[in-house]
Formats: sequence, C-alpha cells, structure tokens
Amino acid sequence: MESGRKKVIVISIVLIILIAFFAVALNLDKWIGYESGGGFFSALDIQKKMQTVYINNVAYRQNPDIKTFLVIGLDSFGEIVEEGSYYNTEQADVLFLISVNEKDRSCSCLQINRDTMMEVDQLGLGGVKYGTHVEQVALSHTYGDGGSISCMNTVSAISRFLYGLRIDYYVAITMDGVVELVNCVGGVSITLEDDMTSINPEWTEGATVELLGDDALQYVRARSEMKDDTNIARMRRHRSFLEEVIRSLDEKSHDAGFVTDTVNRVNPYMVTNMSQTRWNSLFQAVMHYERGEILTPEGTNTVGTQYMEFYADQEKLAKLAAELYYDKLD
Repeated sequence: MESGRKKVIVISIVLIILIAFFAVALNLDKWIGYESGGGFFSALDIQKKMQTVYINNVAYRQNPDIKTFLVIGLDSFGEIVEEGSYYNTEQADVLFLISVNEKDRSCSCLQINRDTMMEVDQLGLGGVKYGTHVEQVALSHTYGDGGSISCMNTVSAISRFLYGLRIDYYVAITMDGVVELVNCVGGVSITLEDDMTSINPEWTEGATVELLGDDALQYVRARSEMKDDTNIARMRRHRSFLEEVIRSLDEKSHDAGFVTDTVNRVNPYMVTNMSQTRWNSLFQAVMHYERGEILTPEGTNTVGTQYMEFYADQEKLAKLAAELYYDKLD
C-alpha cells in the first residue's frame, strides 16, 4: 500500500515537472521576445533560423538578425472576405519583401515582379497541397481561401524562390486599403516619369502631382492605358510611389497614435499575421534605421502562351539573395 502511494507521488511530481517545462517552453518567446522589450528577436526565433541552405553549392545560413515582412497588394477591391472554397480570383499583383536587421539597424526592400515564374504549390480541398506547378507568382494567391491560406501559399512560393528563406510576417491589402493608407498619410507628391495624360489630362511627363485617394489608385494601377504597358514599367512607378509614401510617413514618426489609428482604419481591407506590437516595430525600423534603395531581381521578360512571363537571372538572383539574407558558412 505504502509502495503504491510512493508511485502515485513520483508520477505526480513527474507530471508537474513536465507541465512546468512545457509552460516555460510555450511562454519563453513571450517572456524574452520583443513584447517584453528585448528587441525583434527571441531565443526561439533564432533557433528556428539556424538551418543550412545551399546556394550554388555553397553553404549558407539565414542571418539570425533579420526579420522579413512580405507585403502583398491584391488586385481586388472592397474588404477582405475569406471564401469557403479553396480557389479564388484574387492575384498577388504587387509584392515587396521588407527585411529588418535589428543588429546593424538597417532595412532592405526587394520588389518581386508579379509575372515571375516560380514553383507554386497547388492546393485542393481543405487547402491540402497535391502538387506544384511553375507559373506566375501572382497566381499563388488564387489557391486558398483568399485570406491567410492564400497568403501562406504566396509566402511559400517566394520562400522557395529565395532558397528557402524564412518569411516571418505577411500582410495582404486590397486596392481600397491602398486608398485608405494614402489618405492616412495625407497623400503623396510624385514627379511623373511618364506621360500619363491618358489617365488624367494634367498628368504630363515631368509634372509634379499630389496623389490622394482614387488618384493614387489610378497612378499605381495604370498599365494597359500606358505607352509602355509592361509590368516592369509599372513596377518602376510602384517603387517611386512607395518611396514617397515612406517620406510622408517620416512626418508621422513622432505621432504616438498614428500606427494604431492607421492599422485600425486599414484593417477591414487587409489580412495579416502581425500583431500591433509588430506593426509598431516595423514602422519604427523603417523610419529610423538605415534604408537602402528598393531592389528587384534582374531577368528576362517574355510573352508566354497566354500571359507575360518573367524569368529571373538565377546567377544574379543567387548573389542578391546571399547578400540580403544569408551568412556564408566556413
């Protein structure tokens, strides 16, 4: 009888120790991560990053000091609505991958052509992957529910494209969300590099225009009406637009409530896995860290059987990815 009680006591102690261990493990990230003032990174974040990848047969490891944020501009209007099916009509029309290096206090931004041919996961019922297909990365978002599952499918395609890069956060935003964002920053001033009088008779080449609301949307969306109707030409405008948005944000950097108010206003038009704390962190980093120019992979633009296709120069892509995201291993 006494022996039985001792066994029960021993088992109880072991269970208590196991419960305590898992409680610590599950909350470790919260206790020592950014939310408690420790910076962007936690011990668990760093551990997840310590994986070796091979680029041109050379061993690399993802830089543990960077966090990555994928911004997806959707070619749809209205609020984000997750669909019951696992195929939708929304495409990832605009793609910017922002990386923040907390150690050297720097930011980089990689613009990815929506026409880039990549290996994209094919999703069936319930979002289950049944294969892959090489197609425009824009189509990656059409697989899934139009919400988080679609975002993760785009994340997967770009991660694979960049040699298994871990992409930490994503945000997808509709056209109406872009309008709301521009309104929140008070508009942007753009000097036009192209003649855009087909859109607005006052938008002559070289003119400086103030873009607010729907005007901003027309500027970023214009393509078929333009003399150069390639996506590469439109991407150039997107870079100029993003740079001016950031300049407008500089004026808001000391407004304590700006990020919270903006996220709340844009929230109906976006889907993200970022907390309010992460939004604040990203805003402060973009505003105060050293910012490099917006880069984009070089490659070849061709006419496919149905649509334009962009093929990245693999040698240059490997070099770019290694410089931006990875540390070479000895």
